[in-house]
Amino acid sequence: MVNRVRSVDTGMFGVYSNRVGREGEQVYTGESMIVSPHGEVIAKAGDEPDVIVSAVLDLDEVDKARTTLSLLRELRNDLYARYYSRIKYDELP
Repeated sequence: MVNRVRSVDTGMFGVYSNRVGREGEQVYTGESMIVSPHGEVIAKAGDEPDVIVSAVLDLDEVDKARTTLSLLRELRNDLYARYYSRIKYDELP
């Protein structure tokens, strides 16, 4: 679910990979996937090792997703500039 939400949040295709198998007590479940900007899983691997996941991507879908969803339009760039700035918050206008 997190991968799907991240793709919608950014308005981009997401390519997510996860290894398969066991290392010590850690178990890796696989499920690598490619997700559309609308959150649709368009290609997915299961839990088999050595699988290649591929898909043909329509890059026009990025523009459609970014114009139909208001998430990116509503970003407050002025707040991000303050957050990521190296200047102390008190020194900003």
